[in-house]
Amino acid sequence: MSVEVYKLTDSVYEIRVVDRSTRFFEGYWEIPEGVTYNSYVITTPEGAVVLDTVKAQYALEYLEALRRVVDPRDVRLIVVHHSEPDHSGAFPILYREAGSPEVLAHPIARRILESRYGVRIERFRAAGDGAVVELGGGARLRVFQVPWLHWPDTIVTLYEPDRIAFTGDVFGSYGSPASNTDRGLDWGWYERLMVKYFVTVIGTYRDWVKRNLGKLEKLVTEARMVAPLHGVVLVERRGEALELYRRLASGSQSKRALVVYATMYGAAEAAAITAAGLLAEKGWSVAVHGSSDSRRMVYSEMLTDAILSRLIVLVAPVYEAAVHPEVEHIVGLLCKKAAAGQAVVLLSSYGWGPTASKLLKPKLEACGLRVVAVAEAQGRLPEEKVREAVEKALEAL
Repeated sequence: MSVEVYKLTDSVYEIRVVDRSTRFFEGYWEIPEGVTYNSYVITTPEGAVVLDTVKAQYALEYLEALRRVVDPRDVRLIVVHHSEPDHSGAFPILYREAGSPEVLAHPIARRILESRYGVRIERFRAAGDGAVVELGGGARLRVFQVPWLHWPDTIVTLYEPDRIAFTGDVFGSYGSPASNTDRGLDWGWYERLMVKYFVTVIGTYRDWVKRNLGKLEKLVTEARMVAPLHGVVLVERRGEALELYRRLASGSQSKRALVVYATMYGAAEAAAITAAGLLAEKGWSVAVHGSSDSRRMVYSEMLTDAILSRLIVLVAPVYEAAVHPEVEHIVGLLCKKAAAGQAVVLLSSYGWGPTASKLLKPKLEACGLRVVAVAEAQGRLPEEKVREAVEKALEAL
């Protein structure tokens, strides 16, 4: 772990905690690449404004870093873009050290903060959609409510006149790059980390991304920097980040496919390899993720490829006259986090009887995936059956 302080403009600073010890974000998603927690400070002649804090376990180190920028007793306003603990964990200690300053947040955030941290917020300003908060000296924050991106109390703000958009988890990313901005960054590498973050954290609320695109477009268009709470400050790639969100919310049209499977004794894996080879022959970019008796797929990476794909090949062995439990889990994750109208090829091997398609097809279609081809066989799936299913799916696209 390290805590770093950066000066973004004459009046705006970033305090960045680099966390390389958390292995499972939210206690579940695999992130060997690490993650950052970003807090921002605006200095004004009338006192300092702190925008979000960091995870509770780093609160003391964060407070020491803050003292390198301002005296906590000079903080007159704390802005909470959403109350999730990885960004509000140091709120209680800052609130106490700053002498109970005013708090600006979504109207429902007050009870979330007070109930979680056992504090009583004496001066609370509800951040209404479109509100303008004057900071003095011509500086102001414009507020946009963007609920469910990804908490119900999410707001984003635009700081004027510096034109910095503070976007909470929106446009955030996993990773712990050496630089705090996107200047000189390998965008292909970083964009995948943004997709991984989007699908695991915001994926459930893709419809809310669509509903709020107008606000996000206005925000990014007017800003010259986009400052999220995870990842780097976007200076050169603001437009690409916005376009990425637009694509992820609406579904991929690229020639990419995901082949995902669970296998007990090798039949499902053989079918998956066959399907992947056939798609590659047709010029598709194919990602393969599987679980077996010796390895478990990385769910966060599988979902990243799922949301980027136009076609999903799901290979599901029958297990105890039902669907293999790992496949049930995969389908649950796909439906909750990554279903965006993709076409699905459903392949299944069975020992006793063909039940997988009968059980899975309704679930997949109920969550917005389109089952366009099915192939089932006892034991190993013949290559010809797999080929017919894949070709049928490609014709349907």
